[in-house]
Amino acid sequence: VILEVIAGCNLNCIMCPQGDMDREKGEMKFSTFKKIVDQISEDDKNTNVWLAIMGEPLLLGDKFVDMIAYAKNKGLTNIHLNTNGCLLTPYISDRIIENGIEEVIIGIDAYTKETYEKIRLQGDFDELIDNIDYIINKKNELEKDKPKIIIQFIVMDENENELEDFKKLLVYLEFDLKK
Repeated sequence: VILEVIAGCNLNCIMCPQGDMDREKGEMKFSTFKKIVDQISEDDKNTNVWLAIMGEPLLLGDKFVDMIAYAKNKGLTNIHLNTNGCLLTPYISDRIIENGIEEVIIGIDAYTKETYEKIRLQGDFDELIDNIDYIINKKNELEKDKPKIIIQFIVMDENENELEDFKKLLVYLEFDLKK
């Protein structure tokens, strides 16, 4: 189940249609989220629930973390977050780890700051790397299995020349390189 908890984003990435869409921006009401989670919980607590599609869930801040906590308290076991990682501050990272989200997928799509900022407009590469470094180190410090951190690289004309170097970045961040 993919839940778009927010229609809006803090970036304007070149590969994403979100910025060109005519629909209204907005947030899912917490009551609507609860109703959906309650239904999933009644049907199958092991359902994979993805919190993302065309928006950046971390724009919701504490409300987003409260959504994770609610879903976990209802017994959902497979909650996933897709994020651009720019708002994955230490505070939010701590709360995500604390609430036991299973997986965080962070889209980078570049090895260099220059390429990143051409692809992920309004993004700050250095801040993003600091955010990723923090969540990995905090998870390791707490000796937690979760969340699984996945770093995403969508190959496109603008970044294909950086793919091999990107793999080196993953080694630096202590990721197991798997296809």
